[in-house]
Amino acid sequence: MKLLSRLLAVGWLLTSAASAAVWPVSIAEFVFTPATVNIGQGDTVIWTNTGALRHSTTSGTGGIPDGIWNSGIMDPTATFSHAFPNIGSFPYFCSLHLGMTGTVVVGPAGGFEEGRQVPVPSSMGLAVSPNPVRWSASIRYRPRGANPVSLEVLDLNGRLVRTLEPGTERALWDGTDNEGRQVQASVYIIRLSRGGNQNYARLVKLQ
Repeated sequence: MKLLSRLLAVGWLLTSAASAAVWPVSIAEFVFTPATVNIGQGDTVIWTNTGALRHSTTSGTGGIPDGIWNSGIMDPTATFSHAFPNIGSFPYFCSLHLGMTGTVVVGPAGGFEEGRQVPVPSSMGLAVSPNPVRWSASIRYRPRGANPVSLEVLDLNGRLVRTLEPGTERALWDGTDNEGRQVQASVYIIRLSRGGNQNYARLVKLQ
C-alpha cells in the first residue's frame, strides 16, 4: 500500500510538472510587468524585483491583504513564486507602494492559447535533460551575443537553491544546494538570466 501511494504521488508530480507552466512577472520601480497575466489552472507565477527599490507582491485590493499570498518585502533581485490551483481573478498590490497593482487571471489548464503571453522556456532556448532526474541534469541554452549568462536553481517558493557555473552553452546540476547537500525530491525552477532577460524551465528531482 505504501509503495502504491508513493507511485501515485510520483505520477501526480510528473503529470503536474509536465502540464503546468511558469509565468514571469517583472517588478521594475513602480510597475508590475505584465500588469495582468493570464495563466492556466495549476500554473505558477514567479515575480522578480528587477528594479532598485524594495517591493512586495501581496494578494488583495485597496491595500487590504486577502491572505492568498504575500511575498513579504522583496529586495532588488529577489524572487517570489506562487502556484494557482483555482480558477478565478486574483488582484494584488505592493504593500510599500499601494498604487502598484496587478492581476493574475486563472483559466482552465491549457486555456488562454490565443493571445496569451508565451509561457516559460524550453521553446526559448532553455532545455533540461534528463527530466525527471535522479542524479545529474544537463541544462542547455542557445548562446546569444556576448552577454554574460547566470544560471540558478530555485525552489517553488522562489528561494535560491544553487548557483550554477555556466559553460558556453551548457551547465550541469548534480542535485545539490550551495552547501553541497543533496536536495529533496520536488519540482525546481531553472532560471537563466542574460542581458537583462530571464527564461525559466521546470525540473523534476526524484529521490
